[in-house]
Amino acid sequence: MKPDQLESFAFDGENKLWNAILAHASDCIQDEVETAINRETTGEYRIHAAGRAEALNDFLISLHQLRDEAKKRYGAG
Repeated sequence: MKPDQLESFAFDGENKLWNAILAHASDCIQDEVETAINRETTGEYRIHAAGRAEALNDFLISLHQLRDEAKKRYGAG
């Protein structure tokens, strides 16, 4: 990631957009998990939903890692 892009993750205090993105990502992950474990979801549909949940979770983790790196590099809190 370019330094000016990483700096965008270095905000101080509360950030409504950041909180909304994290909440939306968490909701999407939960929806995919619920689809994957639903009794009516079978075969490749279950595999697909599980894969989507994992991919969304990986993306959420990467967002947290970018925020942590930005806080270390730019001293934001």
